[in-house]
Amino acid sequence: MPLYDFECPVCHATVEVFRHVAQAKDPMACECGAAMCWRPPAFVARTFTPHYDEGAGRDFYSEREKREWLRENGLIEAGDAVNGARNFDASAPHHVGRSAPRGVRPQTSKAEIEDRQNEMEIQTVTRDGKVVDRKKWGELEGLENVRWHRT
Repeated sequence: MPLYDFECPVCHATVEVFRHVAQAKDPMACECGAAMCWRPPAFVARTFTPHYDEGAGRDFYSEREKREWLRENGLIEAGDAVNGARNFDASAPHHVGRSAPRGVRPQTSKAEIEDRQNEMEIQTVTRDGKVVDRKKWGELEGLENVRWHRT
């Protein structure tokens, strides 16, 4: 059974109800005594405007490209209350929206980044600071049981 939204025209309370399709638009009683009406679902169309991202220092031409870049760099997007604008006060005379693409694309491919990562040296250090082992990242195996410590 699908989920349907109902809204009270008097007190504006909203309720989500599982109902059979045949009963989808049948009214139901609100706690205030008025008859609640079926509210059609709201659909959201996501759009993407190509722009230069100052934090990333490069252009993004699609949502997918941006998601992949964030994933490859181990980042998450924490939210953007101003939707990419540098000044969110639209009434201000110096309002600046999203920056237009500047033709800045990454200089390094994903394969080159992985090659560099595999060449990184990892050291095993005792508590007193003595280095007891050195290996390349690409040579390491069985990392699931390793305790990591950043210095």
